[in-house]
Amino acid sequence: MNNTISPPPFATYSQSHAWYLKADLAPFHPASPASFPADQTAELSESESQYYHFYQDLIADLYASPQAYGIPEIAYEHLQDLEDSAAQERARESILKVRKILSVCVLDFLFQFGQLAVLEDAALRLDRPRYNLLVMEKSKRQKTLDFLKAYERTGLRFQVDPQTVRLSNERYPEMMRALSLLAKACAPIKDYDSYFFRRADFAVLQGKLQPALDDVLPLVPEPLRLEFLATDQFLSDLKFKCQIFSADILSGYRLRYQRKNVVYWCRVRTQFNPDFLQNLRWDMGSEHTSQLFARLDQTDPGLAERVFNGVRRCQHHYPECGARAVIAYRGQSVEVCNESGWDAIGNTSADFQDLRKVLQAHFPSAG
Repeated sequence: MNNTISPPPFATYSQSHAWYLKADLAPFHPASPASFPADQTAELSESESQYYHFYQDLIADLYASPQAYGIPEIAYEHLQDLEDSAAQERARESILKVRKILSVCVLDFLFQFGQLAVLEDAALRLDRPRYNLLVMEKSKRQKTLDFLKAYERTGLRFQVDPQTVRLSNERYPEMMRALSLLAKACAPIKDYDSYFFRRADFAVLQGKLQPALDDVLPLVPEPLRLEFLATDQFLSDLKFKCQIFSADILSGYRLRYQRKNVVYWCRVRTQFNPDFLQNLRWDMGSEHTSQLFARLDQTDPGLAERVFNGVRRCQHHYPECGARAVIAYRGQSVEVCNESGWDAIGNTSADFQDLRKVLQAHFPSAG
């Protein structure tokens, strides 16, 4: 499987999901908990390395042979190329169908097993009743257990006895300690538990609790990275607070920068959207809008008109919509969507420069 950040042409939705898992994989950095015995860190690093290689093998096999894991091979259609609403809805359903099997079965089974089992020699041991409950839960939710047999393709072996089940790996015999520690460290992080597990991010063993900008950057389209970083620094200088959100496979990253009632959103490879999408929101129905336009007319003639024309118009989907606002510029008044804001920003270097000028105009005394 190609390890480039620029996606190849996909034949199926399963390929797009597996590609994303690979692209969003955390760089391998061995780590150990603060309380871990110092004389065992070398063994732990080896276990983490073996687990990381196992996980890469698993992702590669999911890309090459999804049907072995019970994942349907549905022809890939790029959502942005579909104009028909019925076709778009069909594509969304296909994306979610594949994602559920990957998340709920293939990945979550290992995640749950690692949390519940105890390390015993080079294997993880789980009581048979708890194993049976785990298998039953997966079969009820997705109606497939193909992935249990398919695990063997990456060296995993289940030894099922009347009282216990032991999980080991013939190819990577030392990986189970790392699987156990990673799963147990991720489990308490309720907002991001499966996120860290699917990225094999061992930094959680040392207290990492949320995504970082370095996690996002590899998925930003390469031509935009310098402007993305410049904008992040610019927003930081303006005292904006940043939050980074991510959840399921293919959900990508959403970055929210906020200062007072001005919010800049940046979406990086989020499902159902372009690979990079940004917008800027504020309380448009207030006098802040007219003040903003006046400042822009003084500092950069023409930019205020661009913002005025680029704010999402109200489509009157709801008669009593609370997000509707009226803005005016040079004698023109239009109804706009307060929750969408200025979303016709663009992604060229000049677009980013205009964005930063508008951000500065929101807070002219800052910086």
